[in-house]
Amino acid sequence: MKILFIGNSHTFMNDMPSLVRDMTQAATGEECAVVMLAYGGRSLKWHMSEEYFAVRYNILHGGYDFCVMQEVAHPMTAEEDTYENARRIVGLCRTADTVPVIFETWAEKAMPEHQAEMNRRYRFIAEDTGSRLA
Repeated sequence: MKILFIGNSHTFMNDMPSLVRDMTQAATGEECAVVMLAYGGRSLKWHMSEEYFAVRYNILHGGYDFCVMQEVAHPMTAEEDTYENARRIVGLCRTADTVPVIFETWAEKAMPEHQAEMNRRYRFIAEDTGSRLA
């Protein structure tokens, strides 16, 4: 199994790709390779503009089974930017026969009222694009 992670500090701070790899291997006995494109404070819009060629190349030519994407959470980005860029990434995934996964994150400790809005957005993206939600 091969998994691409696209995100920011929610992706790399606790070494989530390695944790997922280790849990997958322990649960299935199957080898799991992970690749991460994650930069602190970066949105999906940034990934699809500043890092577009790296994202596109990885998805189309990396042979991934899953692509886990995570939007910046602190602060939340414009809702339409999130939807537009998630759809673009999902489109690349569909072209490459890669399963897209939306990684739902958490609100800032100081702003817990944002959690309901974040949940709504991530769930909408997953339903709208037919992606899995984690």
